[in-house]
Amino acid sequence: MRLFLAVDIPEYQRAELARLCHGVENARWTPPAQFHCTLRFLGEVKDSRLPELKAALALLRRPAFTCRVSGVGCFPPLPEAGRGARVLWAALQPRGELAALKQSLDRALEAFGPDEEREFTPHITLARLKNAAPQAVAGWLQRHATLSLPEFSLRDIALYASELKPEGALHQVLGRFGAS
Repeated sequence: MRLFLAVDIPEYQRAELARLCHGVENARWTPPAQFHCTLRFLGEVKDSRLPELKAALALLRRPAFTCRVSGVGCFPPLPEAGRGARVLWAALQPRGELAALKQSLDRALEAFGPDEEREFTPHITLARLKNAAPQAVAGWLQRHATLSLPEFSLRDIALYASELKPEGALHQVLGRFGAS
């Protein structure tokens, strides 16, 4: 099964983020129920390894902390020579605490292989883009640059299974692992 670990966003935050999901042609907007911040993508994991994975996650201890959705961006960043934006996102702060949480997950899950090589940018994917006009993306980024939502407590992380479908990914929570 295809697995990843994520921070879930509270319902009232999801509703606020859903209000941003318009204004760019050729955008496939993420359903609000699927808003999350991926901490680690595990990829394909055999069903037989699920108990081992859950046991490793159950041992992970860390203090709870507060997070805030603040700011927007895109991947790749504008302007990047020869490539248009492919993803619109909202930033999740504080970056330092989220990066430390990700590092502790990476250490705890070394037996499941290395994580992606790219730099970790805590974010919530709002849309995937295909051939979106750069000026439309720039306008969306400018309109929402001052995004700042109330803080929320990050108490647990979720283990998700993800099934790819033609209409988009279908996510199912397999477990939650809390703070110490």
